[in-house]
Amino acid sequence: MRTFVLLQVLAAMLVASAQDTTALLHSDSVFTITEAEVQQVRAQANSLIAHEWKYDGACVEAKSSNFVSKVAKPVAKSKLKKKLEKGFKKLKFDKKKTRITLNEDGTFAMKIIGPEIKGRYEYIPEKEQITLRWHGIPLNARLKRDGKKIHLLFDMDKFLDLMKWLSGFSHSKTMQSLAFLSDNFDDVQVGFSFKK
Repeated sequence: MRTFVLLQVLAAMLVASAQDTTALLHSDSVFTITEAEVQQVRAQANSLIAHEWKYDGACVEAKSSNFVSKVAKPVAKSKLKKKLEKGFKKLKFDKKKTRITLNEDGTFAMKIIGPEIKGRYEYIPEKEQITLRWHGIPLNARLKRDGKKIHLLFDMDKFLDLMKWLSGFSHSKTMQSLAFLSDNFDDVQVGFSFKK
């Protein structure tokens, strides 16, 4: 008799426990994420890159191992970087004036060529991905952190579009000299290095 009563009590506890668990799982509070929690996670990610970063030169990264052979890769990257730096110099990039400021609240200010651009950004550190938004227009890039530097990298076609947009003149000799890149280096990302 005692065993039977004990089994009934145990069965009742299991049923009650299962009902509590089911009620808990169907509760909205378990799966609800507040805006404050989202903002906290974004602020933590943004704190990794929040700073005023000053232009430090061109940056080139291979997207895959198909870029060129391992022996030729450093030489090809170096030549491409020199061509980019020459083009940037013609476009009046200035190490003292060219900068990007990334704030923890997800806002940015960028001065590359011409007036300062202000907007919002979203940063996903695990994917090395950043999306800069200016007047709702997204600009996707790879953001690679490297000690006291960041590298803002773009696929070649997007980079050329960005340069045309920033320079305001798409038929200049400088833009034509950079355009050769899209034909010869489609397996790389190019962009800007910034330092603290």
